[in-house]
Amino acid sequence: MGQGVSSGQSASGAKSRVYFSPNVDRGKREELCEILGFQSTPNLGKYLGIPIKHPGSSSQDFNFVLERVKQKLAGWKANLLSLAGRSILVKHVSSTIPNYVMQSAHLPSKIIEGIDRVNRNFLWGSSDSGKKMHWVGWSKVTKPKEEKGLGLQSAKGRNLALLAKLNWRLQTEGESLWAKVLKGKYCSTRRVTSRNRDKLSCSRVWTAMKKGAVIFQKGVRWTCGRESNLDFWFDNWSKFGALRQIIQGPISSELMKLKVKDVVSANGWDWSITSFEFPDLVRQDLQAMPFAMASRGEDKLTWKESDNGMFNLGSAYNIATDQVSGDSFRGKWIWKSKVLPRIQSFVWQCYHESIGVREVLNRRGMLLEAQCPLCHTSSESILHALRDCKVVKYIWNQLGENLVSRSFFSSNLKEWLEENGTKQQVIGGHAIPWSIMFLFAIWLIWKHRNQVVFNEQRPNHNLAKQIYHRALEYYSFVGPHKEAITHIYKPVRWRSTTSFLAELWALRDGLNLCLSYNFDVVEVELDAKAIVDAISNPKYTNVFVSPLMEDCRLLVSRIPHIRIRHCYREANRCADGLARLGGLQATDFVMFMCPPMDLVKLLESDFNGLYLHRPCPELLCAS
Repeated sequence: MGQGVSSGQSASGAKSRVYFSPNVDRGKREELCEILGFQSTPNLGKYLGIPIKHPGSSSQDFNFVLERVKQKLAGWKANLLSLAGRSILVKHVSSTIPNYVMQSAHLPSKIIEGIDRVNRNFLWGSSDSGKKMHWVGWSKVTKPKEEKGLGLQSAKGRNLALLAKLNWRLQTEGESLWAKVLKGKYCSTRRVTSRNRDKLSCSRVWTAMKKGAVIFQKGVRWTCGRESNLDFWFDNWSKFGALRQIIQGPISSELMKLKVKDVVSANGWDWSITSFEFPDLVRQDLQAMPFAMASRGEDKLTWKESDNGMFNLGSAYNIATDQVSGDSFRGKWIWKSKVLPRIQSFVWQCYHESIGVREVLNRRGMLLEAQCPLCHTSSESILHALRDCKVVKYIWNQLGENLVSRSFFSSNLKEWLEENGTKQQVIGGHAIPWSIMFLFAIWLIWKHRNQVVFNEQRPNHNLAKQIYHRALEYYSFVGPHKEAITHIYKPVRWRSTTSFLAELWALRDGLNLCLSYNFDVVEVELDAKAIVDAISNPKYTNVFVSPLMEDCRLLVSRIPHIRIRHCYREANRCADGLARLGGLQATDFVMFMCPPMDLVKLLESDFNGLYLHRPCPELLCAS
């Protein structure tokens, strides 16, 4: 009422509702509603699209999320789309509908399972009117393409990844109002030190954040700044995690208080203070970590699984689903093949041995005659249907398989698919790469087989010609039409190293050296254009290298006249020679007051203005 008087506004009786605690009896509710002039409500509803938690709320509050996904999928005709088309819709449309709610709420398991069920049914063409075979399990489908999957994401994994992102924002946006409110309420000393803190009531948002905190903790570590206050033993600041986890034996109470700044400073590492003999591998990796020596860099939270140290949702999903990157899958070539996405998806199914040949159907519990429906002589396996059937062999002979490989009819399924699906040679007089011809062939052979089996069509004796024309038509539109880039030899003079971190480290050492000799005019030449661009761009962000980057920018500002420019690597053979020589030195930093003998000839060639030739794209050189 007071707000209405002061603002001159009044509450709408038609739109306003009163919510009562379950402890308030019915008579009291009616009495209060009559006084206030508002109706009562058993549910607070939603605020900004998110259900408000209150006593009596349940998992059914989130049913609207599942209904939205169902409504979206109901508008699409799954039977008119290929597997590739359906997977794109699931990945970029239906799977993203719950994102808004997922980023601040932990969805009930019933809703999570319902979203996955609806998505996988749509992916394989199932509907309320009829079920279809789910050829590849959902746990495999939701793996990255590099790990045998289709790159789709499970609802549970995506929900946890988004909640991990909310934890990241809480830490990196600590000065924002919402972060201050949550920290003030749930991170207070009284609450943190409470014996029953896990049982204390909290909002739906904080409950969700506690679910995502596990993923967040697994994905982050600290990047040390100058005078770092991080705990040397127990904070996660190295690639090994907390160092105490890899050190066995007791540690004195004095050493337990050790900070990172006590061990590393502008003068380097002081290992004697730890009283431990670290393994060489651990020591070398720690010494290779970038530390700020000149700038006032602060300790920063970084995301371990990203290139620039910022949060990455895809890697958070991998952590949430326990997916470890590996190289066991040899079918990565499938997604790099230059054919239609529906053909790529078909080959992917073949790799999983999951297409509807009779052997596969029998293994899945469907009692069918195992004989090939085309030749009626052998059991129908995937290889038989696509290669070994006498009807199909005739097609391969017409396409010129005898010019491809002697093992064409003897290799196993995966070897056969990979060998022919990656062969870029032009076979016979086809004028198109064999890989495109082959992939179109197995796809059209499979479609032809289905037409014969299900539509009772006669075998097509002109199928080889149709395969060739379909492949040629496709290749004529998507084949390489770019003009070949010619190269010319351009005379250049200098050279440098290539590692981004090593270049930054060397640049910092060089700038420090220039300042120690009071050089007022300095020209720095680097072959790493990425370094030149990063130093010149004040908006460049990479948390992993920020200690070195900030040092370099500060040191550059202290030199009155300085120019940093890019040059070709062949232009600085002296720098390259010193880099090679540095790899043989026992210490980290060596200064030569006179040129080493190995560099004398290189210095003479530079003095005499001798050139080397570097092959460059003609357009690049012309510019």
